[in-house]
Amino acid sequence: MKRAARPVVAGVVTAAMGAALAGGCLVRTLTGYGSATVSATSMEPAYGPGDRLVYERIDGDTEGAGDAGG
Repeated sequence: MKRAARPVVAGVVTAAMGAALAGGCLVRTLTGYGSATVSATSMEPAYGPGDRLVYERIDGDTEGAGDAGG
């Protein structure tokens, strides 16, 4: 590979990786899902500190009895 082509290849690879990352973030945002890491023991025994959770964002109209405490 010629020396002048290396920056071009690096730029194309970086742009492709950035586009993939942006696309993944966009899909995650539009689908209404999020993630969180449990930081305390308050959710034990179901989830311990350091566990990763995936949750779906919902509005209050779709919540039924027993779905959430509070």
